[in-house]
Amino acid sequence: MLQGTGVFKMDVDRNNKIFTAYAEGFFSLEQGGNFCEEFTRTSKELSKDGNYVLIVDVKDIC
Repeated sequence: MLQGTGVFKMDVDRNNKIFTAYAEGFFSLEQGGNFCEEFTRTSKELSKDGNYVLIVDVKDIC
């Protein structure tokens, strides 16, 4: 299996109700799965608080 060099992070601003997902680089299958799991978990948690603005910031994703 290929190793990826991708990185990601999720930021939540609860005061302004903004959810930002950052990602960049080459993602292995495992890294891509981890991103999807964290994104889904965070989205479900935030949906309990009403509507949020979603910003997806991706740079050179391969």
